[in-house]
Amino acid sequence: MSSVAEPKHEAAALEFRRLTALYQFTDRLYRSSGEEDIYRAALDAICAGLQCSRASILLFDGANPMQFVASRGLSTVYRETVAGFTPWARGEIDPQPITVADIENARELEALKPAIRSEGIAALAFVPLVINRGVIGKFMIYHDRPHVFTDEEIDLALTIARQLGFAIERQRARTSRKKVEADLRESEERFRAIVDTTPECVKLVARDGTLLHMNASGLGMIGADCFEMVEGQSVYDVIASEDRERFRTFNEQVCDGARGSLEFDIVSLTGVRRHMETHAAPFRNSDGQVVQLAVTRDISARRRAEEGRRRRDAEFRALADNMHQLAWMTEADGWIYWYNKRWFDYTGTTLEEMQGWGWRKVHHPDHVERVTEKFKRCIEAGEDWEDTFPLLGADGAYRWFLSRALPIRDETGAVVRWFGTNTDITERLSAFETRQRLISIVEDSDDAIISKDLNGIINSWNQGAERLFGYTPDEIIGRSVLTLIPPEYQHEEPTIIGRISRGERIDHYETVRRRKDGSNFFVSLTVSPMKDADGNIVGASKIARDISERRRADEQRTLLINELNHRVKNTLATVQSLAMQTLRHTERSEDARALFESRLAALSRAHDLLTRQSWAGADLRDVAERALAPFKVDATRIRIDGPGVRLSPQRALALSIAIHELATNAAKYGALSNDEGVVRLSWKLEGNAMLLDWIESGGPPVSPPKRSGFGTRLIERGLSRELGGEARIDYDASGVRAIISAELDALART
Repeated sequence: MSSVAEPKHEAAALEFRRLTALYQFTDRLYRSSGEEDIYRAALDAICAGLQCSRASILLFDGANPMQFVASRGLSTVYRETVAGFTPWARGEIDPQPITVADIENARELEALKPAIRSEGIAALAFVPLVINRGVIGKFMIYHDRPHVFTDEEIDLALTIARQLGFAIERQRARTSRKKVEADLRESEERFRAIVDTTPECVKLVARDGTLLHMNASGLGMIGADCFEMVEGQSVYDVIASEDRERFRTFNEQVCDGARGSLEFDIVSLTGVRRHMETHAAPFRNSDGQVVQLAVTRDISARRRAEEGRRRRDAEFRALADNMHQLAWMTEADGWIYWYNKRWFDYTGTTLEEMQGWGWRKVHHPDHVERVTEKFKRCIEAGEDWEDTFPLLGADGAYRWFLSRALPIRDETGAVVRWFGTNTDITERLSAFETRQRLISIVEDSDDAIISKDLNGIINSWNQGAERLFGYTPDEIIGRSVLTLIPPEYQHEEPTIIGRISRGERIDHYETVRRRKDGSNFFVSLTVSPMKDADGNIVGASKIARDISERRRADEQRTLLINELNHRVKNTLATVQSLAMQTLRHTERSEDARALFESRLAALSRAHDLLTRQSWAGADLRDVAERALAPFKVDATRIRIDGPGVRLSPQRALALSIAIHELATNAAKYGALSNDEGVVRLSWKLEGNAMLLDWIESGGPPVSPPKRSGFGTRLIERGLSRELGGEARIDYDASGVRAIISAELDALART
């Protein structure tokens, strides 16, 4: 029995000391005769109950800042330095205690740290003193070493604070002599309220289990409306049956003088089951009997939370170890202390190898320094981290991973750890690269590539389509494909959709489409059905190629063929005319042959010039130079001068033959028949007219011919008619002169 009577663990002894300090404090407050007694009792209760050697009490002093009214273990210098500092404003409603486990981490105390360090204080707590929910002051708890304040300590501190606040208020009331008795009764009532309003159950239980006293909180826990409902009844009636004997033994041990704690379940009068934690000590009541004095709290929520935490821990491990990603956690400075099973399965490593910065061993040497530096920068900045890199697997091969890490922060916003995942993206990266290549091909294509659904609504639009049709993606996506089809061709679309719906492909269908600016153009369409993952046809992809140039080329080719036919006929007629004129006016067949060949050569040179320019016409200078080329034995004897004049093919041929005839005549009879003669061919523009002048000089004397030859008739009749102007030849004794005039529009008109 004696071994059972001893405290089972240090926590029970600590709780007993706290209960004793609380009740002694209450008793001393009740017997106090002034504020000094209250402060001493409070300091004793604080130091004894909260296990500290130093404490202080500060109150707002009228209009002045908060001042020390009592302290223990503090120097005068320290009190003078920190006096007036308070985390709450005067009268602040419902303030909460503030604890500082280590002053080195308390930024809000930066200005006071030198004084606090000098005093040898490592941890402290601010506990508000409240009257009518408003702050009147505080008491301070000091520790020489860093100290984490527990919930139990905070609860006890708040209980002491409530009692101290009430005591201060009561004492202040005593200053009025007229209200001494009223103040005393009020103080007693408030003292009782302390017990009645505390959230814990405070009770007295006799050795036989009879309930002698229970506060309001306790009555609420067992489902009683008032103490009269349970007064004198056995407390064992509300103890759960499986815990009843343990509680009976515990109660008898306490009544025998033992102190201790016990967890058990109760079933309230209303049938509600609760899990309770009690801290009890022997207490001698007014009739001298030793009974159990206990403070009991409902820890059902805490127990559920602990069970939930254990369950969540198990669920987290199950999830973390079976998730697809590699997962890990680090300390605030990036030191990794945990990996999930997937990490070890993939890398073939152990925690001992990987913890801290050991993960560098499985990173590719080409990436590890970059990854490490970026990770460190994000840790220093407290920012989310993301990177992509290869990791070495247990099979010796590298695979690509997308890694992300998020900072986990406490209630102050400070980073306390990091949680990270690595997702294998090797296949996704390969698919992405393939998709990007396809996208690049589509986007860079000169053809318009679009997609539409079976209702004809456009879903995608590449750059080629934008260039071809003039619409941007934002302007056209979501609109009907009929926007691109002229009204007279829109009847084609239902047929195309019907064929696509049957799974048919349409190749190189030539039709007409409309641009944004309203202009129409020819296209060649290739339309293919599009299928979803289940193989259902959901739309169509279209490739549209602008064939306007090809169509124009076809039309041009047809036009050229027709023009060629026309030119050939005209050329044959010209050749026939040359032959007839040559043979008619030439007596010897040898002369006729030579003259005919020279005229054909002149015609050929003109044709060659026009062919080089696709029979689109020729420049007058080019026509003149080609016609005179056979006669330029000495380049200084034939001079050509004039501005650019464009001739139609028909006019170019006519002028070419005319210049050839003039040059032939000059070579036989005129300026080119000797070694000194000169021919000057020039033209000029006057308004909308051109004046061409052929002047010979330095040749034999000239006299008018007895009859008009072919050249004369060609120039004066045929050429003037062909040019729509005038042409004449003057036979001056000093040399032949031919003058030709024509309108510029007529020269360029076919």
